[in-house]
Amino acid sequence: NWDATFGDRWNNYYGSHYWDVNSTLSRHDIESIDRCRDLMKRRLKVFGTSPERYGLIHSDLRPANLLDDDGDLAVLDFDDCGMGWYMTDIAGIVGFMEHRPDLPSVLSAIVNGYRSIYPLEEKEEREIPTFIMIRRIGLFESLLYHMTNADPGSNESASITPELVAFFGKGTAILARKYVRRYRADPLPSERSTHSTRN
Repeated sequence: NWDATFGDRWNNYYGSHYWDVNSTLSRHDIESIDRCRDLMKRRLKVFGTSPERYGLIHSDLRPANLLDDDGDLAVLDFDDCGMGWYMTDIAGIVGFMEHRPDLPSVLSAIVNGYRSIYPLEEKEEREIPTFIMIRRIGLFESLLYHMTNADPGSNESASITPELVAFFGKGTAILARKYVRRYRADPLPSERSTHSTRN
């Protein structure tokens, strides 16, 4: 849920916060993510947590957690499973590839596959970028945490370097600014409804 990524307690889901003292972000970048967070919170308040949109999810549904048996896919690694928005799992599929120029076509294929199994409202599809951005910030927070807490000598500690975390953090701030530019002028669903009613 929202608090898992942005809650003030030290033991939030990802282990660290993007604004922590050990954050690799500049003050300007932290403020950019702050603005993005505030906008996403407003949108999700309107989006809501009705049973059609919120329930039991995998919460780490990325390609590394899929097994391919000659075209038959199986999902593994349910240790992060919990309650959340269903669109979080779509966001998880594109984790670490949010910057790709072909992301819209990747998401289109994912959404088409989703709709072949279960209905997806237009309002839900419109909010997928919000969940992608929340997940991206969460992944940065996870990297921050593991940068200082991975066991020495493990593969994880070898791959999560300060330079990698700083690079990923800077990219997260850039994506946050793009999200705000795109959605600050985009009326929230309830605002669109109100506007259309007045006309």
